[in-house]
Amino acid sequence: MAVLVRKLRYITHEELDEICALLQENDIEYHLTGSGLLGMSLPALWIVDDARTQEVRELFLQYDTQRQLRVNREPVRSFGEFFAEHPWRTLFYILAVVLVLLVSIVPFFA
Repeated sequence: MAVLVRKLRYITHEELDEICALLQENDIEYHLTGSGLLGMSLPALWIVDDARTQEVRELFLQYDTQRQLRVNREPVRSFGEFFAEHPWRTLFYILAVVLVLLVSIVPFFA
């Protein structure tokens, strides 16, 4: 019987590709389920052989540790760097926030 080993709701495509490659390297048969047409189902990763569940969990523990170390080494972009890369998008976001605040607050002062 298939065993749920990882929920995929907030996992990036890059991370999903790495996980699938890890399972293929270790000859572990798996099945992916999507979130469905309306996005209400559970996207998940299932392994077919429930006897290998502990092995898969240990692989994921090692993978998560290595990924966390890799992610922590990446520099975090500041607001100024984001603004320099995407000035129009940033101005649009700021304008949208100001507009929402005005629509929310103006009725109380009228």
